[in-house]
Parts: sequence; C-alpha cells; structure tokens
Amino acid sequence: MKEQNGKRNAWPMALKKQTAFMIHLLFLVLFLVGSIFVYFNENYGRGLNWVREENYADTYSCTSQLESDVENIFKYVSYKNLLEKNGEINYQTDMVCVTFSSGRTVIYTLDEMIRYAKSLGYYLTDSYEVAGGPSVADNSDDDDLPLIEWKAYDPNEVYSEPGDQYASLEDLSVQVLEVLGDYYQIRNNYINQPSNLHFRVSYRNQSGQENVYTNSNDMTTEQIRSFGRYLYISGESILMDTNLKYVPENITSQLETYNLYGNNDYYIVLGLDTSYPYTDPYSTAHNQYEKIRLDYISGMALFTLGGIGAIITLVIMIILTGHCDESPKKIQLRRFDQIPLGAFLGLWAVSLAAALPFFRMLYTSGRFFSHIFLRSRIGSSSDWMTLFRNFFTFTSPRPPRW
Repeated sequence: MKEQNGKRNAWPMALKKQTAFMIHLLFLVLFLVGSIFVYFNENYGRGLNWVREENYADTYSCTSQLESDVENIFKYVSYKNLLEKNGEINYQTDMVCVTFSSGRTVIYTLDEMIRYAKSLGYYLTDSYEVAGGPSVADNSDDDDLPLIEWKAYDPNEVYSEPGDQYASLEDLSVQVLEVLGDYYQIRNNYINQPSNLHFRVSYRNQSGQENVYTNSNDMTTEQIRSFGRYLYISGESILMDTNLKYVPENITSQLETYNLYGNNDYYIVLGLDTSYPYTDPYSTAHNQYEKIRLDYISGMALFTLGGIGAIITLVIMIILTGHCDESPKKIQLRRFDQIPLGAFLGLWAVSLAAALPFFRMLYTSGRFFSHIFLRSRIGSSSDWMTLFRNFFTFTSPRPPRW
C-alpha cells in the first residue's frame, strides 16, 4: 500500500522533462538578456577591473568636459577684462574700429553695436544665442564695406585673404552680440550658479598688482586643491601638481596665451568636488556613469546566472532522456537508436559537415565572452550578430519526444 502511494505521489517522468525544459528556457532568456546588457554597454570590451577601480572623474568623458570648461574659463578671463568695469558691464567699452571708403574712421562702443543690432531685429534668447534679424536682406552696402582696423574681442585675428578684412556693420554687430551671449552664458553657468568645478586664475603684473578670476571668492588656493580631483599649474614651474588621471590638453597653452604681462607670475588651480553636491554637467554625467556601471553589473549577474543555470538544466535534460514511467531506471530505445551501423556512420559524416558553423560559433563566442571578462578591443557588430544567430541555431532546445 505504501509503495502504491509513493508511486502515485511521485512526479511523472513527462512532467519532470517538461519542467526541466521550461526552466532551461528561462535560464536561456536570462543569459541572452545579460549578454545584451553587457554588449550594448559603453564599457563593453574593458573587462571587469573598471567596475571596481574607476569612477567618473577618471574617465575620458570627464576630461572632455574639463577641456570644454577650461576653454570657457579663459574666455571669461578675456571677456571680464574687456566687458567689465568695477564688477559691472561697461557699455562704453570700445569694441571695433572701422574705416569707411570716404576715409572716415569710427570706433564703435558696446552700447552702439548692441543698439545697431537691435535696430535690425537681432536679440539674445534665453539660452544666450543670437536670433532674429531683418525680415528682408539689405545688400545695398555690399560694395561699400568698411575696412576693419581692429576688434577688441579678437585682437589677433588673422585674415587669409585681403577681402576678409572687410565686413558690414551688421556682421560686426552680430559678432559683438555673440561675444556678449558667451559672456552671459559663462557667468550664468560658472559664476552666478553653484558649480562642482571650482577655479581660480591669477595674473600678477610687474608692480605686484594681482588680477584674479574665480567662481569661489571665499576659497583659498589650498581649499580648492583639497577637493577630490584637482589641478595646479604655476608659471614658475614646468611641473603640474594634480591627481587627475587625464590632464586637459589645452590648459597650459591657454594659460600662457592670456598672460598679458610677459612674466611667469601666474597660476591656475582647478578643483572638482567629487561628491557632486550641485546639479551641473558633472553631476549629470556622474549619475549617468553610475547607471551604466549598474547596468553592466546587472548584465554580468544575469549573464552568469543564466549561463550556469542553462548548463545545469541541460545536464538534467540529458540525464532524463530515454527514461519513462514504466521503466524509470532503464533507457528506452527508439527507432532512431536502432539504425544500422553503416547508416549511422553516414549520418555522422553529414552531421560533422553541418557542424562547421557551430565551430565558427565557438570561435566567435570565445571572442565575445573574452571581451566581457578581459580588457580587449571592442568587438564588431558582426561578432555579435554571428553569435546571436548561431546561439539560436545550436543551443535552443527542441521539445523532447515523449
């Protein structure tokens, strides 16, 4: 009686096979999802070390942002000297000098150029971009363009052709508006709003007077250098004091270009607060980088779990193959298993020829998986597509014959 109850409560062999098959499919899906997460991640091909060793401040993306900010910082140095007086915009500063065909030379101030641009319909948008303009183009003065003597906002401009030194007042007024827009944008992004990047640029003339350009007036040089990432360059030394992994390439040339005093008494210090307390391009990029890292780790977990589970369930299905409820401990042979030896050898030869794509798949798979675990060159999309196609062809199980 107990033996009959045990047989009645035991899983039927067909149900065991179906359960193993469905679980195997589930692990295959996890394996494929994990592979996709890893492959389409920006860091595919870099191995595993970057996950635990690198952070956003040590990436090329951060360096690229720093290079862009360094360029804007030195634009601010130039525009502050040009446009500001006692901390306010000086609308009476001279911007451009031109000579007309009549021989009359005129120097136009910032106020005059802004008013001329406004008279033609130009204005600055909320993002400080130049917009608008005359509804109908006026080409009447194209043959009587004034000669540009100098531009205060571009004193070292080089003209490739003699005709480039001539420009209309409309073009010059638009250039002045663009300079003013850049100035407003830099002040808004770096001075008026809190930023995770702190900077201080100092030039000292021969009499000892120091001109300081900074967005952190309440911080000393040492305080800026105390942030997570910093860079200090002095005109008195060829060496850089920094803990940045990659140094912006344009910083030394820009620092020397804007030195108006012809001496070595200058320096720049940058400090990046790696706790990112303020919302700016650095905090946004850092959050995105952490999301990419989490996606990569999640993909690795799914990839590993799915791969191990698929192998285990495949072994279980192999073990269950040929068993049935009537004789659970014996293998039940089918007609396919009883074919003559000659026919079997013929089928074996055909199978070997058909398996050549499978061996190519193994080679492609090895390259693909090595890019996941080891630092390597980024795999091509053809590697992935070949793997994806062959994976479905050779590893997706077919429903067993019950």
